[in-house]
Amino acid sequence: MNILRGATLEQVLDGIANLSPRWGLQEPSGSVALATNDVVALGRNVASNVFADYTVSAGGWTDGGSEIASCDGTQAGDTDLFVTIPTPMSTFRIEFTISGYGGGNLTPIVSGTGGTTRSSNNTFVEDLAFTVGDKLRFRADVNFIGDIDLKIVSLQQTNIAASSLFGTPGDNPIDGANTGAVVGVAAPGNLGYGYTFDGAVSFVNIYSAELNSIFNPNAGTLIAFARVSGAGVWADGQARKLITIRADNNNRIDIFKASANEQLDARYRAGGTQEQITHTGVPSVDYMMLTATWEKPGNFIYYFNGVVEGTPQAIAGTWARNLSSTDNVIGAASTVPIEVWDGDISRPMLATRALSAIEIADIWQKSGLA
Repeated sequence: MNILRGATLEQVLDGIANLSPRWGLQEPSGSVALATNDVVALGRNVASNVFADYTVSAGGWTDGGSEIASCDGTQAGDTDLFVTIPTPMSTFRIEFTISGYGGGNLTPIVSGTGGTTRSSNNTFVEDLAFTVGDKLRFRADVNFIGDIDLKIVSLQQTNIAASSLFGTPGDNPIDGANTGAVVGVAAPGNLGYGYTFDGAVSFVNIYSAELNSIFNPNAGTLIAFARVSGAGVWADGQARKLITIRADNNNRIDIFKASANEQLDARYRAGGTQEQITHTGVPSVDYMMLTATWEKPGNFIYYFNGVVEGTPQAIAGTWARNLSSTDNVIGAASTVPIEVWDGDISRPMLATRALSAIEIADIWQKSGLA
């Protein structure tokens, strides 16, 4: 399907089913880091008085249609529209919009602590601290009249140390431990930020029991945006890995710069049977979007900047074994490390199904690089 043509990159990514979780690359901002890859959309009302995970206390809120929650001022007292936060125990930045304002006050509240009381139409931003089991509440007083557009209510973690994992370990099923990669490197277009890998010793270890459970060897998608540090990398004679997903040498998926000049390959190997697609003549030092999809029965497909590269390969092998604890990394072949990427990587992602060509093209278009 053609998704969210008028949407931002974040909305496109949030709107793609099974493209979650994503590896959250962090960028430093003073003494904290903003996990800009992990903005979470909290919206979606699907029927009258049902706002997906939202709950209404004491009445007063109704379905305004088109994912709008409406409060008409008929409530007998304070009434809440609330939702459980998916990644607790941190400070979050909440963004929401009031429209159709007709009176009264609306206040975002967490753990009994209120943010700024609002009494006008506008888009508002609040930083509030959450703990386990907390809910975000939009509290309307007895006189409040107005709408909240649930499509664009979003949440972004703001208080992670630059060297830490995103949130509490285990909250993000594929959070990564960074070794030696420079954090907080600005990326162009709409990408935000990423890591710089030094071509020698840096890597991000993404293995976890959760990743092993979530990873689907029979259907999935790997995506990453990347660039090399300079034109000389393309002729350095070294293989360099962008992303490696690996159980052992006979069961692996990777996207990598080959040792041959100006060559980027994608490979799927299951039960010792390999499908590999080669892309030659890649001298660019600009950011690229590399994507590999697999589906069995079906094909292994490689995309370069949103377009199919080479010929899709029918998958013949059968994956065996669980993922290795040392060979699932961003920017290298393993935690040794070897075959280290020389350049930047931004927004690496894993989906548990093979995304369509249209979905991949949408991501490329919304990246701001097209």
